[in-house]
Amino acid sequence: MPTSSRYSHPARRSARLSELSRRVITAAEQMAAAFHHPTVGLGHLLLALLLETRSPVSLLLQESGLDEIRLRNGLLEHDPILLVDIESILTQALVSGSHYTGTEHLLLTFTLDQAGILLLVTYGIKVDDLRSRLNSESG
Repeated sequence: MPTSSRYSHPARRSARLSELSRRVITAAEQMAAAFHHPTVGLGHLLLALLLETRSPVSLLLQESGLDEIRLRNGLLEHDPILLVDIESILTQALVSGSHYTGTEHLLLTFTLDQAGILLLVTYGIKVDDLRSRLNSESG
């Protein structure tokens, strides 16, 4: 089912995004629509990353203590940090210098973005540990 154009971000169409990253972003857009939220927020993207079991970052998020129920409840309760637009994350991930942007790049960008860091910390993730694990996975 196609999503409304108000949820579609131009960065999503970038050729530099891996197919899995495109799927995650599409899932985040669909979640925003399902929750009747006006924008695709960081919380939608983080939940989509958690639920995408084909990506190694799903297990990494689970092992880091991200609680799916708490995240869903935060979205239902309109936690403002979860509703920060994903555009800055997508833009940062795409200009990171990599020839392609995988799901691990999207999550790594969370650990480098002020709003992303606040979200991760608020929802129980130790950012330095997560960043270190992401760097060791990709290196």
